[in-house]
Amino acid sequence: FNFGEVSAGTRVEHDFVLKNEGNAPLQIERVVPSCGCTAAVPEVSSIEPGSQGNLKVTFDTKGFFGEKLKTVRVYTNDTDVPMTVLSVKGTIKPDVEIIPSRLSFEDVVKGAGSSEELLTFKVRNGADATLGEVFTYSKYLTLQKVKESPKEKQYKVSIAETAPLGEFRERIVLGVKGGKVSSMNVPVFAVIRGKLRLRPTRLSFGILEGDAPIERTVKLVNRGDKPIKILDIKNPSDAVSVSVSEDKPGRQFSINVSVKPSEVKEDLSTSITITTDSEEESTLTLNIYGILPS
Repeated sequence: FNFGEVSAGTRVEHDFVLKNEGNAPLQIERVVPSCGCTAAVPEVSSIEPGSQGNLKVTFDTKGFFGEKLKTVRVYTNDTDVPMTVLSVKGTIKPDVEIIPSRLSFEDVVKGAGSSEELLTFKVRNGADATLGEVFTYSKYLTLQKVKESPKEKQYKVSIAETAPLGEFRERIVLGVKGGKVSSMNVPVFAVIRGKLRLRPTRLSFGILEGDAPIERTVKLVNRGDKPIKILDIKNPSDAVSVSVSEDKPGRQFSINVSVKPSEVKEDLSTSITITTDSEEESTLTLNIYGILPS
């Protein structure tokens, strides 16, 4: 059953007709929807020869957008075809278009000024909804209004300089009035880095084979105002050795990593911890990987 285009939050319903063309009663033994958003209820559990019965399938489109296909498996005592798949499909249109649907900040450096992205909310043509309040629970996100009307809103979204280092995951909430849903969420994602950078950020040695050590070099670059020193490097693996050389005093270092394949007993997955005297970023982690030949 193709339900065409519907607004997100619409409950799509359709009655599938099951006809018994055999010469014995058809027993509906089990009905299994593909997910919790879909329900399927047979009208009867047994259909006599030459008769038919309905099976109502309901799909709750709340939280879904775009083209979707949902299935229901029907198990019966039919020895030729013991299982039949029914499907409902169509396109789900949100009452409100969010551009972009997910905010991803490309490169956020702590202490280098706030990072900004533009976020737009538009009511879809033909939808009865109007835009309500836009807000966030995060103390690290700032929303600056650029444009506002009942059918369109636009904001500059910025991440505060005080946001902690590492992965940043928050959300922005839009209230919706008169639509199929009362609110919509916009995920916000960023990786907030310090002024110390490892290039590359992870080290792969590929396939670990042969007798000779395999060597790789990682650069540690200091973009901060003050020069730094590397105080210590912790290396938990006996198969890995690490040495450091200073390319530019206090500004750039070469971290030389060597792996002895003969000492690796299983696929390599380890990390080294680099300790510096930086007040903002005292430790950095370098993940190291390698694969033994099959």
